Amino acid sequence: MKNKKYKTIFEFLTPIVWNVKDEKHDRKNIYKTQLKIFKFVYILLVVLASLVSILSIATTGKTFSQGWKNFITILQIFTFFFFIMDYVLHFLTYRTYKKIDNKTMVYKSSYKFIFSLKGIVIFLSILSSLHIIEYFIVLDSTSQKAFELFKLLNFFRFARLFWVLTIFTPFAIIIAAFKKQKKVLSYVLLLTILLIFIFAIIIWSNEISYLEEQRNSFLLSKGVNPKEIYWDIYLDAIGSGNKEVYLKNNFPESMSDKIALYDAIYPEYDSLKAGYVVSFIDALYFATITLTTIGYGDLLPHSPITKIIVSVNALVALAIIAIPSGIIAGSFLNEMQEHLKKPKKEKNKNKNKEKEEIND
Repeated sequence: MKNKKYKTIFEFLTPIVWNVKDEKHDRKNIYKTQLKIFKFVYILLVVLASLVSILSIATTGKTFSQGWKNFITILQIFTFFFFIMDYVLHFLTYRTYKKIDNKTMVYKSSYKFIFSLKGIVIFLSILSSLHIIEYFIVLDSTSQKAFELFKLLNFFRFARLFWVLTIFTPFAIIIAAFKKQKKVLSYVLLLTILLIFIFAIIIWSNEISYLEEQRNSFLLSKGVNPKEIYWDIYLDAIGSGNKEVYLKNNFPESMSDKIALYDAIYPEYDSLKAGYVVSFIDALYFATITLTTIGYGDLLPHSPITKIIVSVNALVALAIIAIPSGIIAGSFLNEMQEHLKKPKKEKNKNKNKEKEEIND
């Protein structure tokens, strides 16, 4: 009896939580009405919880009253607990949604949901609200900064919102188009990521070497040998965070003239790196914006080899971007045509039924 009761509850919750049609057509009208009401309320709650992140960003300035900020704080606390509830409900109804039989072990279905795209998105939506802990307990500055980083995950709330919007035909068609071409798009994405990493490593290596050459030439023009030990000590002092103390401990007092020379040329020496790719993160960013044919101009290729690589990267990008664009556009048009044909098919079915009834 208990199992039947739970099964009935899960069957009722599944179309509400997963935003799908109720497949049982023999329901009573009252049941269908209740289902629609609960579904509508749940959708509204998801929309509200997803949009709170925009309001929280908008109220960071000093122009808003304390009362409004308190209201947003209450909403943020609500969204945290709502997304926990959302995750639990999805977890509990996953077997019913996927029509998994009792022979399949619970841990297997649980594993599938936890690592499914929707499971990950909802979990990250919960993490994006973790900063509300600061409203309940006092945190030190380091912990506060760490929890503030979770706000960056607010993007995943919009992904959750997009799933809800699939109740509207245009969004449903877009999702259907992506689902049909999922394999091809996944391969293109993997290829793109691989190319970004390869180009990033090559660009980073070449730009660092070229920058080093330019800096060495600059130092020689100022009468400083780049390989001399005192210059290395001076650079270590700059990076130590306490330049004066470091120089006092590692530099002879008789070399004060050299320190004065280094102090004079260092600002120009340091400014040479402007526009260069000096870290792997910069290299990834530069390779990505080049591969997507955007290019903001904040980073530029300097070495001759890098210029050739960037040119090749841009040419490869034209081919790579054209593939998914064409696939998505074609699939989207097919989905639109199928959607427009549905009403006609239903009308023809109804007409055929009427004819059969008349003939009988």
